[in-house]
Amino acid sequence: MSMLTEEIRNFSFEGWLNILSTQSRDTAPDAATWYEELFTIQTIVVPRQIWGDFSSILPAPDLATAQANAAALPSIIADYSLAANAIHCTPSPNNKVFFATSTYNDLSTRMYNWILPQLIPRTDAPFVGFPSIGYMCRFWQGDPNAGGTEIPTTQDQIGARPGWFFHFGTGCFVVASNFSAISDPTDIWLTGFQYTGAEGGGGGGALVSSITQANTFTQAQVVYLNSGTGLWELALANADGSLGVALADAPTAGGFNAVYGGPITGLAGLTPGEYYYLSDTVPGALQIGKPSLYQNPLLHAETATGGMVLPYRPNKAGPTADYKTWVSRTMTASGSITASDEIIQLDGSSAVVTAQLPSAGLTSGQFIHVICIDNTNLCSLTTTGGETISGNNGYTFAQAWERIKLFSTGSSYIIL
Repeated sequence: MSMLTEEIRNFSFEGWLNILSTQSRDTAPDAATWYEELFTIQTIVVPRQIWGDFSSILPAPDLATAQANAAALPSIIADYSLAANAIHCTPSPNNKVFFATSTYNDLSTRMYNWILPQLIPRTDAPFVGFPSIGYMCRFWQGDPNAGGTEIPTTQDQIGARPGWFFHFGTGCFVVASNFSAISDPTDIWLTGFQYTGAEGGGGGGALVSSITQANTFTQAQVVYLNSGTGLWELALANADGSLGVALADAPTAGGFNAVYGGPITGLAGLTPGEYYYLSDTVPGALQIGKPSLYQNPLLHAETATGGMVLPYRPNKAGPTADYKTWVSRTMTASGSITASDEIIQLDGSSAVVTAQLPSAGLTSGQFIHVICIDNTNLCSLTTTGGETISGNNGYTFAQAWERIKLFSTGSSYIIL
């Protein structure tokens, strides 16, 4: 014989508590209460059920607010609430279940993850904690953009027993066997809001910190926390203190999500497979080429509109020779020293590179002369100028040379 009504009821009740009912009768000997059962239900979770950007979804007490939230977060919330954007649902063979599909009558295009109002508690008094009813899905007989009629939530309801319900996770309407409001099962439509943000898998979604701060950031701009002001600002690869640590995701006037690692979407014009670095000229911008001094990789593009944020440490490009190292040079004769031996690579900051003569100093008339060298060519002494080092108290270059070439009439000197 089939299961008894009481068995089905007890299975359902204990299953709601995540308990596996093994003694589901109401009376002995096959009876046990929920606290006497031994096993739990192991729920199967697929990656699409893990919403990596869930914390970005803002409350919506009404439809207009939900639409505004979707407009501000287009990579996370897809707005199908307008009649012109309604979804044509595909019916099951018995016309009792209607699936949201991007292509009608093609179940391989099912649309999951519709936003359940109860998932997003309201924050407006006196309705704090109430469902965000602005995200509610609506059910239509006929295309609402061509005169279709909405099927109300109370249709065919008797007491607390509804005539239909919508399963938000799987994106389908389920109706009672004798439901009266469907005249054409091939013409059922849905309006509402779908979650389209990052989905979990493997280790889950992105590594994200939710930041509450007034800002004017745009999607995926590079940001850093200014240690002086305590505020998040646009990063720039031109100094140690302004390098980027995260990308701004779903920014609004009052806050944003700082993505330190993992997936991000909502960009445009990316080249899949390329690494993107923080720009040294445009605050908050990403670029493919490495800046010359600070190299701050932040994104690996996977599509034209998204990729993986990289938790890589920035790198400062260093010199190829003789940087911040005491090197003693001895000359056998006065005059120019060969460039191959005496071109010194600097770091672009004159303040940290010094040249010092031997403790004995130079004799009268002796000196070391320094001229600039750019990336490829010697600069003319007459057009660029140089600096003369004399004495033995150390010398700091006045200009931020990239490299230097040394000429001397002295016998020895030291470069630091």
